Amino acid sequence: MDLIARAGAEVVGVDLSQAVEVARENLKSLPNCHFLQADLCQPPFPPGTFDFVYSIGVLHHTPNPQESFRRLLEAVKPGGEIALWVYPRYRLTETFRYFPDQVNEVLAQDVNFRIGPGSAGIVRRIARILDWTMETSSAAQRAITTRLPSPWLYGLCHAAIPLYYLYRIPLFYPLRLVTKIAMDPDPEWRVLDTFDWYSPKYQSKHTYREVCAWFRDAGLEEITILPRPVAIRGRRPA
Repeated sequence: MDLIARAGAEVVGVDLSQAVEVARENLKSLPNCHFLQADLCQPPFPPGTFDFVYSIGVLHHTPNPQESFRRLLEAVKPGGEIALWVYPRYRLTETFRYFPDQVNEVLAQDVNFRIGPGSAGIVRRIARILDWTMETSSAAQRAITTRLPSPWLYGLCHAAIPLYYLYRIPLFYPLRLVTKIAMDPDPEWRVLDTFDWYSPKYQSKHTYREVCAWFRDAGLEEITILPRPVAIRGRRPA
C-alpha cells in the first residue's frame, strides 16, 4: 500500500484480522492511507467505489475464492481495473508454458531460486512431477500444522531462519520440494511468511486458465496474465 500511497493515490486497505492495526501504525505518516477491519466477502463499500482494486495473496485463503473475486469486483468503477495474485497449482509447469523465456525471472518473484542452464531441459520435462511432489508434501504437512496451537507452529517456523542458508545451495534445492519455507533474505519475514503458509485454515491453488475464466465470466476486458504464478489483471467495461 505504501508504494501506491507514495505515488499519490488515495488507498484503502481491508483485512479481516487485527493486522489492520499494525498496518495503520506502520503507515501513519501517510494521510492518504486508510484501513478497515472487514470481510472482503462483504465489502463495506457502495458498488463502483474504486478506480483500481487489487488482492495480493488473499483470495486463496477464503472458502470460495471465485465468489470472493466477484464481491471485490463489485467495488470497481466502470472502466476501472482489478488485479489479483493467488497461489499456483502447477508452479513450474505453468511458468515454463506461459513464460518460457523468463522462467528464472518469474520463479525469482515467486520462490526465489534459479534453474541452471544445464538443468532447464530436464526440469521442464519433469515439471508436472515436481509440482505434484511439492503440492502433495505441502498438503500432508498442512494437515498437521493447521491443527497445531498457533504458538507451537510459530516456534517451529523459526526453523526457516537456518534452513534458508541450506536451501540457497543448488545441491539442496530438492529439499524445497518436500518442506516449503519462505526465502526472504530478512529472517523475521522468513518466519512470518512461513507461518502464513502453514497456518491458514483455507489454502486453495489455482491455474492461469482457471483465474482467466473468472475474469471472462465476469465480463472483464483487457485480461492480462502477469509474470508471477498466478497473477491476472483486467478492466471492467466502461
